[in-house]
Amino acid sequence: MPLRVGVVGLEPGTHWNGYTAAAKQSPEVELAAVSLRADLATSLRDQLAEWRVPVYHDAATLLERETLDVLALSTVPNGQAGLIVEGLRRGLHVVADKPLVVTREELARVRQALAAHPGLRISMLMTIRGDPVRQAARQLVREGKIGRLAMLHTRRAYAQRREGRAEWFFDEALSGGPWADGAIHGIDEVLWISGLLYQEVVAYDANVSWPEKAWFYDHGQALFRMEQDVTAVVEHHRLAINDSWLSILGTDAKIEIDRRNHGVFVDAQGQRDLAEVIAFPAPRNVFADFVESIVAGRPALVDTDDTLATMEAVFAVRDAARTGRRVRFDE
Repeated sequence: MPLRVGVVGLEPGTHWNGYTAAAKQSPEVELAAVSLRADLATSLRDQLAEWRVPVYHDAATLLERETLDVLALSTVPNGQAGLIVEGLRRGLHVVADKPLVVTREELARVRQALAAHPGLRISMLMTIRGDPVRQAARQLVREGKIGRLAMLHTRRAYAQRREGRAEWFFDEALSGGPWADGAIHGIDEVLWISGLLYQEVVAYDANVSWPEKAWFYDHGQALFRMEQDVTAVVEHHRLAINDSWLSILGTDAKIEIDRRNHGVFVDAQGQRDLAEVIAFPAPRNVFADFVESIVAGRPALVDTDDTLATMEAVFAVRDAARTGRRVRFDE
C-alpha cells in the first residue's frame, strides 16, 4: 500500500511541487491532505480542486484528524522545527524543504526527537541530488575517472528580485540566511559527490547591493578543508542573475557544469561533452525516492544522516562567516 502523505505549508518560494509531483509519479506516494493559510488556499484554488484531498488551515488540525505515514513540510523555514518534532512524536517520517531548521538549537531538538523515535527517518529536499548531470558527475568521481579528487568549487546564486520574492527570503531570522537557504545546495553537493567529510572552514559574506537592509547578505565565499587533503570552495550570491555552477578537479581531469547545467569533461586529450563520457541516468524526485526507500527498506538518496550532516555544515560555515574565525567540525 502507498504511504499517506500530509503536506503542510505550500508557502510561496518553497518547493512544495516536489511533493505533489511525487504523488503523480510514484505508486508509493499518496497525497492524503494539505494544510495552508486561508489566503493561499484562495490563490491555489485550482490545484486544490485537482488534488481532491481534505484541506486544512492549520497543521494541528490536519495531524489530529488524518492518518498519515509521512509529514511533508514547505513552510517558512523558521516554522519547521516544531512541526518536525511534532511529526516525529506522532510516529511519522518527516521531510522538509531546505533548510530543515534555522538554528543549532532547533537542530538539537530534532536530534533529540529522532533519538526518542529510532525507527523514524527525516529527509530534506536537496533536489540537486536528483539531477542527471550531477548524478553522472558523482559517478565519474566515485569511479576515479578524473584521477584522485583534489578540489571542488560550487556556486549557488539566485537573482535577487526583491519585488517578486516573499519577504522571508530576505530575513535571516526567518530563512536561515543565504548559507542555509541557497548555498546549502552547494554545501550538500560537495559532501554527496566527494563522499568525504568536512574538517574545517573559513568564510566571509557581505552586502553591497542593499546596505540599508539589516541582516541581509548578498554574496559570500567559504573555503573548506576536507578529508584526504581535498579542498572545496562554496560561494553564494543574490545579485542580478541566476549563476549556479560546479567545477570538480582531479589529478587527471576535471568536470565543469555551467550555469545552464551543461557538463563537460576536460583532460589532456581535450574537452568533451559529459554526455559523451557517461550515459546520464534518469532524473529522480528526491521525495518520491525517500518514500519508496521506506517501503523497500533501503537507504534514500537523501536520508537522515545526510540531512543532519548538511545542516551541521551550514551552521559551521555561517558561524565562520559571522565570527571571522576558523571553525573546526570536531569542536
